[in-house]
Amino acid sequence: MERLEGGCRADVAIVGGGVTGLMLASALSQAGCRVVLLDTRDGLAIGEHCAASMLLAEDLARVEAVHGLDAARQYASALQTQLRALLSVPLPYVRECTGYAYAFPDELPLLDKLHALHLSVQSPCSIAPDAGGCPFPVALSLMARAAVIDMTAWQEALLAAIRRNGGRVFFRSRVVDMRDGRLITRHGSVNAPQIIWADRKPPGLTQKALLALLESRCLVRCILTGGTPLYSVQQPVNGGGLALCPVPEGILARWDASRLGMPAQQERLSAFERAPHRLLPDWTIGEFRYAQGVFSLDGLPVIGQLAGTQTLFITGTDGCGVLGAMHAAEVMARRVLGHTLPEDALYRPDRPIPSAFLRAQTKHLTRIYLRSMLRRGAPVCAHCGCRMRYSVAAQRWECPYCGSCYTMLGQLLCGPGTADAPLSVRQRPDL
Repeated sequence: MERLEGGCRADVAIVGGGVTGLMLASALSQAGCRVVLLDTRDGLAIGEHCAASMLLAEDLARVEAVHGLDAARQYASALQTQLRALLSVPLPYVRECTGYAYAFPDELPLLDKLHALHLSVQSPCSIAPDAGGCPFPVALSLMARAAVIDMTAWQEALLAAIRRNGGRVFFRSRVVDMRDGRLITRHGSVNAPQIIWADRKPPGLTQKALLALLESRCLVRCILTGGTPLYSVQQPVNGGGLALCPVPEGILARWDASRLGMPAQQERLSAFERAPHRLLPDWTIGEFRYAQGVFSLDGLPVIGQLAGTQTLFITGTDGCGVLGAMHAAEVMARRVLGHTLPEDALYRPDRPIPSAFLRAQTKHLTRIYLRSMLRRGAPVCAHCGCRMRYSVAAQRWECPYCGSCYTMLGQLLCGPGTADAPLSVRQRPDL
């Protein structure tokens, strides 16, 4: 994959090559904009699959609790539009199937609540006692239309469309600084009048109300093999955060490890191993892969502009699934092209938030801060070797001497540092 070398110019520069970034770059390049997309990875993930279903939109419950039923219905309608768009055009990397949400006997009240919510937001959903051939006994399940996407093939198709329309995509290009309409990487720079940050949190994001809406979490994924194949999309409805999805190799298991509240990575890994073994004792667990995601706590993505800059950003789409990421890219594309709709105001950063919700999230951030301060030995800056301080407002490590900033996991956000800071498990704030 090509790396950015030297300088280049563009109408729009996009940071982040995930689903949101690729969809946004494809839409803008098709509209005639000169687009440059930068991503830190070496290339596209190989063998990735994703399930797209309204049943997987767990954020609808939070939207309804925080913003009310009308907002939840509006968001559900947007997600349904994206699902219909996926399934209406025959694509070789998308296959239609049935999505299932199932529950164990002690989780039936949660399933009933989910069922009632889908009915109230007018999302097609029905009771399915057979659970779609689930290999372990469940009490009841819900059934809805769904799609399984080969993410590698889909992203390759988006890359081809971007390049066909004159856009450029650079991998292995980490942004180390942003200033004066310029994105600076370790080997080059991009000058663009419009910069869009579609990768986690942009540096400089300091609004307290907005930060209270976002949370970083650790996700663990692995492939289970060796058992009876599944032929349906499945999502357990429980507080443990375990999701199972069929893929050609077997079953993809995804675990929201940050919800366990365990500071040690090994303890999280052990808890993740126990859950699939308990449900699927005959299956073999493959290699674990870790990822860091930024989730929106009120269930809606955050789409807006950094104060005092021309930089736009999209964040909080990780919990919304691929349908939410597609919709966020569509909303941002409309904003850049000047075709905004009244319903796009639902995702703005200054949207009205109930004071009780904000107070609860402020307490949550305070707990993160206190836990991080109790750890022995703060990490040192990779640039100057100075002990860093953890900023609760910005949710990042900051060097008081040279000003370099790092994520919770030590990944470089902005210079003058040029390398990531090594952080031990003990030095990382609890996610």
